[in-house]
Order: sequence, then C-alpha cells, then structure tokens
Amino acid sequence: MKKKILILLGISLVLTGLSVVTKHVVTKIKYDDASIYPGIHLESIMENYENIKKAVFYPSFKDDVLNEVIAEYVNNEISLFDEETLDFNEDFELYLYINFEIVDNHNEIYFIVFNQTSYTGGANPSNQVRVFTVDLKESQLLSPLDFLKKDFDQGTLLRLLNEAFNQSQYRDFLFEDVLKEWVSTLENQQPNLYFENEDMVFLFNEYEVSARAAGQPVIKLPIASVSTLLSEQWLNHLKQHNTKLEGIIQKPLDYQEKRIAITFDDGPHPRLTYELLDLLDQYEAKATFFVLGNRVKFYPNIVQEIAKRKHELGNHSYSHRSFTSLNFEDILHEIGTTSDLIKEASGQYPTLLRPPYGSYNDLVKEATHLPIVLWNIDSLDWKIKSPDVIAQHVLQDAGPNKIILMHDIHKQSIDAVKIILETLTQEGYKFVTISDILY
Repeated sequence: MKKKILILLGISLVLTGLSVVTKHVVTKIKYDDASIYPGIHLESIMENYENIKKAVFYPSFKDDVLNEVIAEYVNNEISLFDEETLDFNEDFELYLYINFEIVDNHNEIYFIVFNQTSYTGGANPSNQVRVFTVDLKESQLLSPLDFLKKDFDQGTLLRLLNEAFNQSQYRDFLFEDVLKEWVSTLENQQPNLYFENEDMVFLFNEYEVSARAAGQPVIKLPIASVSTLLSEQWLNHLKQHNTKLEGIIQKPLDYQEKRIAITFDDGPHPRLTYELLDLLDQYEAKATFFVLGNRVKFYPNIVQEIAKRKHELGNHSYSHRSFTSLNFEDILHEIGTTSDLIKEASGQYPTLLRPPYGSYNDLVKEATHLPIVLWNIDSLDWKIKSPDVIAQHVLQDAGPNKIILMHDIHKQSIDAVKIILETLTQEGYKFVTISDILY
C-alpha cells in the first residue's frame, strides 16, 4: 500500500531582548530506531538569524551512495541560497524551506518528492519541485526514463499531456510550443514524475511549460492511457503491485484508435433530447450528458431514458450559476442536489462534473469528489444559428480523444449533430463517453 508523509515546516522563535539569534541543528536518527519507512530516516538542518531563516528536511538511507546524491542536491540548494543572500541588507525576512513527501510505491521503491520554497528578495518567492526515485533493494537511484520504452512515442505523450492540460485549471496558461519542445528533449532531461494509485503524475516547475500564474502544474495521466509508452518491465512492476491494472499489458488500450467524445450541456429538453437520443442510436454513438438539476426535476423520465440507452450522465449544477461567484455552502447545494436528483431519476449517481461556464476554483474542488471535466472543442452552438457552420466549426478541430461541447436545448445543435455524426463516422471515428477516453 502506498503511503505518504508530508513533512510540514515551520519556524517560530521569539526571544526578548536579543537582536540577533542563531540556531543550527543537525538531527541524526539511529537506524535501529523505528521508522514507518524501513531503511529511510529523517534528517534536518535549521538556522534562525534575525532576517534569515532556514528549515531543511531530507531523507537518509543506509547506503552511502544514495546519501551522497541527496546530500549533493540539498547542499547545492543551500549554497545557492547563501550566495544570493550574502550581501542582503534589507529589513525583511528571507527564508529557505525544503520539505519532502515520500510515495511508497512497492518492493522498496520510493519516490522522494522535494518541495522547496525560498525568498531572496524581489517581487515573489520561488517554488521548486524535484523528484528522486530510490530503489532501496538494489541500492540505486532510478531515472524517470527507466519507466519508458527506449523508443516511446513522443507524439502520443505530447497529445496526452496537451489534452490533460486543456481539461485542467492550467489550460489558459500553457505554452504549447514549450511543452512540445519539453517532450522532444525529454531524453536529455530528468523530468519530475512518479506513479501513484492508477496515475502517472507529472510535476512541472514554475515557468517550465506555463506562465507563472499556473504555479506548479500537477498533471495526472491514467496509467491505462500511457501503458503503450511504458517499458514492459515497469508495467509488470506496476501490475504486481496494483491488481486494478491487471490486463493492461495483455490488452493495452489502443490510443491510436479514432475515438471522440460528444457532450451535451444544459438539458434535458422535453422534445430535443429524445430526438437526439434517436439520432445517436442511428450511428451507434454514445455521448455524455451534463444535466441541470432543475431540468432533471421537471423531466426525470428523460434522464432515465438517457441512462437506459447506456449514455453517461454528468452533473452540470442545479441552476447554472457560476461556481466562482458562490460560497462553499451554495456550491455544495448546487452539486449535491443535482447528484441526488440524477440518482433518483436514473438509479445511478453522475460520474463527472462540468461546472457552468467551465469556471471553478479551489472551493469547487473541495466541494466534490467528482472528476471535473471541460472540453477542447467548443461548438459555439448556443451562439451560431446555422447547423452547417456549427458542424464545420467542430469538424475542423476534430481529432482522436477530443471532447466536443454542445447543447441539447437548441434545434440548430441537433441538426448540426447529424452532420457531425455522419461525417466523422465515415472518417472512421467511434463516438464514446468521456470516461471511455479518460479511463
């Protein structure tokens, strides 16, 4: 079982009557002491001057080679901080905080995730992340590239990362050209990544592939989606540890298959949704319906019919109010009431959440356990009145594993869907639910 430990840092020291206080502590823990991570112990370095604070925590191991690598990283970060603050005379506090998190993978392989925050003057603090993969059994460090095939498909990885970014809160800050270059030079880098549960997790530093407003993006790709990129040895390793991944090696998901997800917001509509369901049946197409709670309350039989025909149901709020303008309790009400109504009408709870207008923040993420899913093709069918123009707008951006945003409350939308279904079916596309693409 994977475990996590979060080492929280904090220094608070108040001494009356002293203008300068110094403190230097190096904590050593004997290896015969108890540790919940066998073979790993905690070391710390703390210094407290009047305007300069340091709190550095790092792991130590029985093996000197592993210790040397970690020590080199820690000492280098401390030296850089010391150089930048050597001649600092301003009257405000500078600091260096380094903590780490341990992801216990299995078979004595651990991912050590360092998080560093420092301030050396200027407008903003600096935040950095660094991941080390430690194989205690073999007393060696693993490179992130050890997880990938030597000839892994860079195009597939780029597409998956692009899609994940576009469905995340970082979508407006991504530099797509920079991400493309990052993937193309991956073999010459040490990317910050690790595996947790059923995901391959990518950690990006500030400015690495996005604007500063994005902070440090965390992108999770389902292992099922990257299985064709991973080495057979590592896939076997993952499968032995997590039985949920059984079958990935024998039956890898074909992400070259031309699959696409078409989604419908703001319904159900008492007439148009039925018309749409019949149209989808003609092309053996599946779709995802993000329904509004107040409409579900009026038309529960239509929601039941959507589920009966094996389409996916998602939560789109109760009254289409922008979540970012609501307090926590109102967000809970909008999501919770709608989920309960969907369950009552269809016999199943929704599997996904799409916030109205695609707007959400940390409060929304705290208020729901549902995956938040947006789109990467906006049909603009609420604004465009011509079905042909709507269809052309969608078709020009269509591609494998794309997610199309439409609405089942406008007549022009239903007419455009017929053109889209016919055209893309002839091109070999299969229409699937969002979950079919994501998982």
